[in-house]
Amino acid sequence: MRAWVLAQLLWNPQLDNRKLVHEFLNGYYGEKAGPLIEKYLKLIYKSSEGLFIGCNLKINPPTHLRFAILTQAEQLWQQAENAVRNDPEKLERVRIGHLPVRFVFLKNWKWLRDDCKSQNAKWPVAKSRKTVGDEFREVCKGAPGKDWTRVNRFNESGMDAETFLGKFGGTD
Repeated sequence: MRAWVLAQLLWNPQLDNRKLVHEFLNGYYGEKAGPLIEKYLKLIYKSSEGLFIGCNLKINPPTHLRFAILTQAEQLWQQAENAVRNDPEKLERVRIGHLPVRFVFLKNWKWLRDDCKSQNAKWPVAKSRKTVGDEFREVCKGAPGKDWTRVNRFNESGMDAETFLGKFGGTD
């Protein structure tokens, strides 16, 4: 998205970047899922406003990764998946876009569960970390015959799904 928006602005700096983001999301994810993903982006932006997001965050957990925000984010992605469930191409795109939220849930499972309990809130994903991990793994494998749907690496050091999920040992 960033590359596409920047390319459009290089051609015409007078364009409205917010309208371009809206156009991209609706085109890439579909007119049903695009607005939900736009709400997600605004949620994350607003919740991290004023926060320096660098290698060493001073707030743990950072405001945009707290349970209440992640619950809203998860719900938006679930709604987006549901909105395009009958369009396999767009569904793959939404599922891949959803991975970062699931990554945070898996990585921070214990303190997110504790935060959920302290708020007497409803847990927004499967109660089993293994179940969420298995779903995560399946999305990373991609759709047969569509290499673009495979997610091989998560970060600069080359971590893949199996390495990431192996850290949890299949536990809940």
